[in-house]
Amino acid sequence: CDLKICDFGLARVLATEEEDQLGRTDYVVTRWYRAPEVVLLASEYTMSIDVWAVGCILCELVARKPVFAGKDHLDQIKKIIGVLGTPTEEELHWLPKAGSARAFLNKCPSAPKAQWDKLLPTASQSTIQVIEGMLRFDPTVRMGVQEAIRCRYFENLFDAEEMDHDTRNNTPVDWSFDNFEPTKPLLQNYIYCECAGFHPDIVGRDKALLEARGLGKLLKDVVGRSGALRSQAL
Repeated sequence: CDLKICDFGLARVLATEEEDQLGRTDYVVTRWYRAPEVVLLASEYTMSIDVWAVGCILCELVARKPVFAGKDHLDQIKKIIGVLGTPTEEELHWLPKAGSARAFLNKCPSAPKAQWDKLLPTASQSTIQVIEGMLRFDPTVRMGVQEAIRCRYFENLFDAEEMDHDTRNNTPVDWSFDNFEPTKPLLQNYIYCECAGFHPDIVGRDKALLEARGLGKLLKDVVGRSGALRSQAL
């Protein structure tokens, strides 16, 4: 079957060091795929949270259900502890001892680590190996992308030559399109432009109205979804 990962509404761009000084948003990742550090140590996460999310997805594919289906952010941690067991002091070295996060963890009932082969009885050992590596409570010892792709589970997908190339796009992302005050008229134009891109026929239908509002010269831009109409207020 084909698999598509969706719901990137809470995804965030990896900022430059200068931009990162402004602080990272602490509301990232869809809850069930949220790594412990995102909940317990807001704004101090790394790309390791993406590895955790992929581990959750892989586990869900095998189990046919979400592995950590928390009802809220605190219940999310409880669900994680219920599977991974109560984290040891060594596993919590990255979390400050003073603070509400530690206090919350100390109040959580002690739980033993579940056996992955019991949770996922149909999974192969290579599958369990990579899931265990990706779903480690301690982000500093969690399996990285380079390590994960070299696991036996991915041997049919791994291409050493491909991994030698830096495939990251270092071109700065232009976020200027987002620099506007979301007034009602402007949002109307955004929505209309989006609709017109899929249904160009509505431009002809609304031609008289658009021309009456002084937008006739932008009709072609609407059809082409160039975004020109978006900068104009109806």
